[in-house]
Amino acid sequence: MEIYDRVKLLRKQHLNLSQEKFADKLGTSASVIKNIEYNLLANPNQKEPFYRLICSTFNVRYEWLMKGEGEMLAGADDEVKRVAKQHNFGEYATDLLRLIFTANKAAKLELEVMLEDYVNTCVAKRQTAANVGADIIRPQPTPNTQPTTAAAEPTAQPTQPPTEPPTTAAPTQQSTEPPTTDITNQLLQQMQAQMVAMQERMSKQEERHATEIAEIKQQNAAKDNKIAKLTSENAEQAKIINKLQADRITQLEEQAKKTTAEQNALRKETAQLNKSTKQLNTENNALEKDIQQLLQEEEMQEILDNIGEVA
Repeated sequence: MEIYDRVKLLRKQHLNLSQEKFADKLGTSASVIKNIEYNLLANPNQKEPFYRLICSTFNVRYEWLMKGEGEMLAGADDEVKRVAKQHNFGEYATDLLRLIFTANKAAKLELEVMLEDYVNTCVAKRQTAANVGADIIRPQPTPNTQPTTAAAEPTAQPTQPPTEPPTTAAPTQQSTEPPTTDITNQLLQQMQAQMVAMQERMSKQEERHATEIAEIKQQNAAKDNKIAKLTSENAEQAKIINKLQADRITQLEEQAKKTTAEQNALRKETAQLNKSTKQLNTENNALEKDIQQLLQEEEMQEILDNIGEVA
């Protein structure tokens, strides 16, 4: 099975979408889908970004679509691995991300509050530590060395009063404060942005899956209605067929009874004819005997007449 076969399998059997609806969800035209499914592309590898769009839109594993390896649909762990690899997360961050993906909505909100409280606490502690460290390392006022300088150069400034230390401590404090607060804020913002993006993606996937499930339910309901209608029509046809069969059987039974009565009548007539035939045969036999007797008597009479003439 090639890539175009798997695209067609995903569209028809899993999503149950036409080429037009499939193309609309991907923001393209039905002709592009047709060219892909019929392998009409001059260089199919040029469509790799489009294949990745199919995977991200319909939650399909890239390895399955490109190589036919593993399951068709991507699970939460696959999405976690993809995001962790994309942002170079460590083991702890990956486990935390996996927990976010697999938690329900209430748990996600609670986890988000906990993370925000934890990060705010860390930020406060680091800010406090930074302030304490800044107080420790802030330079103290040093004794005035200006008189020494004045002694070295008495002719330049013999009467210059002592001056306060230069007010450049604030830049020193800013330069010595650890930059962890900004990094933590950036990490917090990145995590929040990623969580929002992931929640939006998951919400879109849930909405899309809900829409697909609703469409499938509607299609199944339409199929059930059609099946019920066909079943009702078949039941009506079965009733009609059964009635026709019953009427035909009754008609045949009546014809059989009539035929049986006619056959019985014919048998009686045949028996009567046979009886009459026997009687006629008996009468014929009697007539034949009478005829033979008469013939014998005539022959005897002729013989007697002949004898009388001879005498």
